[in-house]
Amino acid sequence: MFPWRIKYFVLAVVLGFTLLTTWLYGLAAADPVGSVGGLIFEDENGPLANESLRLLCYADDEVGDPDNPPIADLLIQTDASGAARRNLPAGCLYLAALHLRHQQPSGKPGHGPAYWVYATSWSPQSPNLQPAAGTITVTINHPLVLFNVVASLTWQPTDGGYAADLYEGLKHASEYLYDLTDGQMAFGPVTILPGGHGWEMADLRFLAANDYRPSAYVGGLVASPIQYTAGVTDTLYRPGQVYLGRYWDGYSASNAWTGSWSQEAAYRTIGHEWGHYALFLYDEYQQSLDLDGDDQPDGKYENYCLCNELPYGLCPADASAMAYHYTASEFWHDEHGNPLSCRATDQMRVHGRNDWQTLAVWSDIQGVSEAWLQLPTPLDYDTIQSYPAADLFGRPVGLAYLPLGAHAGPPYLPAPVYTTTVGLAVDGSFNLDELRSFLVQVYTSKQATPSAAPQMLYQGGLEGFWTPPDGLGEITLLGLQANDEVYVQADRYTTADWDGGRYSGRFDASGDNETLVITEDTWPTSLNVGYALEGPVLTTMVITLTSPVDLPTAPTVQLCVPSAEVGCADDNWQQTLSHTGAITWTATIVAPPNTELPHYGLLHIEAPGVGNLLRWFQAAGGVGPGHIDGDAPLRDGPIIVDPAAALPGEHSRVITMPAADYAALTATLPVTVSGLVASP
Repeated sequence: MFPWRIKYFVLAVVLGFTLLTTWLYGLAAADPVGSVGGLIFEDENGPLANESLRLLCYADDEVGDPDNPPIADLLIQTDASGAARRNLPAGCLYLAALHLRHQQPSGKPGHGPAYWVYATSWSPQSPNLQPAAGTITVTINHPLVLFNVVASLTWQPTDGGYAADLYEGLKHASEYLYDLTDGQMAFGPVTILPGGHGWEMADLRFLAANDYRPSAYVGGLVASPIQYTAGVTDTLYRPGQVYLGRYWDGYSASNAWTGSWSQEAAYRTIGHEWGHYALFLYDEYQQSLDLDGDDQPDGKYENYCLCNELPYGLCPADASAMAYHYTASEFWHDEHGNPLSCRATDQMRVHGRNDWQTLAVWSDIQGVSEAWLQLPTPLDYDTIQSYPAADLFGRPVGLAYLPLGAHAGPPYLPAPVYTTTVGLAVDGSFNLDELRSFLVQVYTSKQATPSAAPQMLYQGGLEGFWTPPDGLGEITLLGLQANDEVYVQADRYTTADWDGGRYSGRFDASGDNETLVITEDTWPTSLNVGYALEGPVLTTMVITLTSPVDLPTAPTVQLCVPSAEVGCADDNWQQTLSHTGAITWTATIVAPPNTELPHYGLLHIEAPGVGNLLRWFQAAGGVGPGHIDGDAPLRDGPIIVDPAAALPGEHSRVITMPAADYAALTATLPVTVSGLVASP
């Protein structure tokens, strides 16, 4: 039995689902009872002749009533006059009808469609169910874009609690998106896969990291690379994804209490990131200023479109969710005008349009000729009703309802896992200021089964408080097994008051509340990573290792991704470094033909008998991580990465990773650099 499940629908509508749902649909379709005569369907052009329709069946007309859930979800065919070819099941007295107008492919292997576009029988402002008799009008004037959402977790949760909470959060995120788009977009089928399974096909990729701020590749929903001229810039949209940490509460990814995905700040963040990923919208919480008059931005400054109250007050509900989604519930619309607070934001810099003007060309951006979205005039602030669209959340398209407790899980049985909190201490005696100077990264290494690909995951930094003379804090490690290993890397930069250096430790994963003691690392190595592009595609990674210490054996580099299917086992991403200078070792990792190097992963450098060095990396290509203070993409220090800005020549990508330069650690610097390195 699959070891963890959620109450209603569990973790898959892609893998292993076809036989189960086909069988259930057969039950619903067979031996229909209670014939309803004279049921005819039409659209704005007349009868829907010889078409397939999707019907939600209800026992009464109280839409959204928890005591009136749909009793069936059916696919039916019409005849030449638009009449239903089959009877409806007993008790199906009222209907919500949908007519498929478009199915958009995904650019992710194994994902299934990215979304479906339906004409519907209801208005989001007055969503009345229709009697299951007579003529029912299904019109594209009431469109519904239903997204097929796939989420992958890098770790295996210990039980169904995390998945159940995430599922509930995605449901709320769907309702938020439905409201933002005036009832025109929502989430449909939802797949949640644990342990890094389905990583390459996932829209939402949840990292184990407790310090990761949500980020997204703008337009990552596209099926293939698309060049689009937005009136201001020429933009190349490529298949991408949304990255999120284990939690998010507006400040931190580590807080399981206020940062769980069913909490408002968390699920609204998913909605905001989906606005980047699927709706091609850019951030509106910063502005770029030209201070020297050369027509080039000289910096980015905190600024909130339609929300002048921030940072000293609350952003009103009718402000833009791309500026401050924690309280705002609209997109920037013609009705708001073109205020100064919006004119220099990334959205205006790239599109030269407000949000709703961008949504008006949403199909055009994707190279699709037919436009479906309706530009709301006037903007509807508070009358959008989430049902019956909410009844489409989390289920396969046009098939019968799963009975409570039924599920179709991925075809694997992960080994038992556990979550543990470990303390971290450093060998030595330090005062409080000295303890605060340690910048700690924690990684775990696992192999779920002997035949599985090995995985290495970045788990984040330390939580809790420093406790002199040696206590650095603690971290909760996710998805552990008894044979896993824990790697700790800690950097400490030199100041006028103390000498810096690197500290590390490698430990077996074991019981709760264990204290791991790191020691000073005697391997003074530095890591530099260079990149090469073919057009906009990241194809080559050049690894340069500097080691003043003689290495008796050539070091190796392993590139790892969170994917359970790939992990650290891709032969293209394993290299032995070559001795290319007195103290220099190099290796080149090249993507296979017609592919790209991963957007997110980690590098594991191992010098046998000497030491290890690990660093996560990420290729930016869209927007920076969202943050409640509007300071993104600031991360861990006073450095801003601005991928939205056009860079000259081939410098079109930004790669970030924690600094790994030993000379910088041990040099006396005027300002402590806290761990972000960018290489265009």
